[in-house]
Order: sequence, then C-alpha cells, then structure tokens
Amino acid sequence: MEQRELEAPTELTCKPSPTRYLIPDVAAPHIADPYPTEPVLLCVEILSPEDRFSAALAKCEMYHDWGVLYCWIFNPETRIGWEYLKSGEIEKRTVSDTIHAGEIEIPMQELLAKI
Repeated sequence: MEQRELEAPTELTCKPSPTRYLIPDVAAPHIADPYPTEPVLLCVEILSPEDRFSAALAKCEMYHDWGVLYCWIFNPETRIGWEYLKSGEIEKRTVSDTIHAGEIEIPMQELLAKI
C-alpha cells in the first residue's frame, strides 16, 4: 500500500447545520474552510481522564448523523482505540493492531506515539 501524508487539523469547528457546531479533536482530511458544512471522512475523539466513553460515543453519533463515515476514539492512558463505524459497529484496537478508515490504515503504535 502506498504511504501518503494525511493532513488532519485539530479542533476544526464543523457546522453541520445553521445552529449546530461540532469540534472533533482531529478531523481528516484537511479542509480549507474554517467552518466546513460538508462532512469530513474521519473524526477523532481523544479521551481525557475526566471524559466518559459514553460521551465520546454520543459525539460520534452526531458526526455520523452529519454524514461522517468513520470515527475513532482513543484512550491514551490505556493505549486502546476504537473504530466506530457509521453502521454502529465498534471495533477495539490495541497497540499491536492497525486502525482503519476506508483506505486510511495506521499502525496503532505509530498513532499512539503522537498522542
């Protein structure tokens, strides 16, 4: 598989409707619009110690409702990630796995080293 750089802005303010704003921790691919109204491919939530997993899932549901196909959730403390697909499937990923979003494939060890 060809390796390509993927620009992924942090805390991009997305505007899925005139009255709603969503701010994923990371979004991909990079969009030049500071307030995109069209869904991105991937939204990522990174859990802080005070965050609840259920709240991150609820945010992913909002991203999916907007049209985002893939959501990832990461817990840097436990070094575990989850792929949360629009279909509602949740797949756990550990440091020895690879996480996916369509054609995007990143080894968890590489990704967790950057969080």
